[in-house]
Amino acid sequence: MLKATNTVLSAAFTGLLFIACPVQSASAETPQKDLAGQVIENVLNTVILPNHAAFAEVAASQADRWTAFCSKPTTDGLDRLQTAYQETVRDFSRIELYRFGPARSDNLFQRLFYWPDRKGRGLKQVQRVLSGKDQTAATGDALRGKSVAVQGLPALEFILYGSGAETLMDTGSFRCTYGTALAATIAKNAAILSDRWASPTGYAQLMMSSGPENTLYRDQGEVFQEFLRAAREQLQVIDQLKLGSVLGASLEKSRPKRAPFWRSDLTILNIRENLAAVDQLVSAVVSDLLSDKDGWQMDSFAFQFREIRKVLDNVEASGTPWVEAVGDPEIYEKLTYGRLPVQGAETLVGDSFASSLGLSLGFNSLDGD
Repeated sequence: MLKATNTVLSAAFTGLLFIACPVQSASAETPQKDLAGQVIENVLNTVILPNHAAFAEVAASQADRWTAFCSKPTTDGLDRLQTAYQETVRDFSRIELYRFGPARSDNLFQRLFYWPDRKGRGLKQVQRVLSGKDQTAATGDALRGKSVAVQGLPALEFILYGSGAETLMDTGSFRCTYGTALAATIAKNAAILSDRWASPTGYAQLMMSSGPENTLYRDQGEVFQEFLRAAREQLQVIDQLKLGSVLGASLEKSRPKRAPFWRSDLTILNIRENLAAVDQLVSAVVSDLLSDKDGWQMDSFAFQFREIRKVLDNVEASGTPWVEAVGDPEIYEKLTYGRLPVQGAETLVGDSFASSLGLSLGFNSLDGD
């Protein structure tokens, strides 16, 4: 249950909509708060549901490529596997911020993305599966019953790019068998996740039907809280975990291998798509709800995003792989600066936008980490 005080939040939110967002009603009886419902429906139908469906589709395509490759390994086939992995990471990165709802059911988020892997425990489990040729990881159905650490995108990255990856070219290799099972498991979990959002009785419908009888969302304000909290938390993940813990206190103390997808050199892609997803969600949530006097907030938000994208563009333009890039003094300085606009965007989401919409986002699951 969200922590907001229902009566105060509902009154503040409805009042904001009435004053700041006048719309032409279909009839005199149409309540002004219908705009909030329209925004929620738009966010779900044009942002959240399509992005989950796209991830499920690309994950299914990746699984098909693994089946084809392992039946007859070729260099071209391996290239296609790596392209499929990049596409899957790209589309997962666009839904990574939705850690609530269906993502929590049956540990689906962790099954797809076991990260950060503190102390490398997940990696050790993957390596044990490989070294022992663990047949309980040889099929997708069996793999889903094992630890979440051995069945998601980081595990598949090690299969494709980690030590021993050259054995994928060996006909009948266990590494290929495990990789095929991993891809099938990722595809199945992606499909389950998408369906739990989109089904007629799914989570999207739950968010569109807030009210006193709704066990999770007692009013529309709590739905907007959930959206903005997800955006804020993803920005905090980027700032603290994907950049902060990697850069450390100095260049000498940097640890580039703490970042996700460093083996495949897809770290920048992951962060870039995370940011695009946050931008897409926040814009869909607030652009029609802010009053004219608060319009500067969206301008400031856009500025922060332009700044961090410039940093990412410069790092990519260098052509230097992630692990080496973090160790380059000039690039290190750029990445360190890049944390500032991410923090600025986080403040706008958590404080400015929330306040303008009469909301209080409250507890963040990353606070204190």
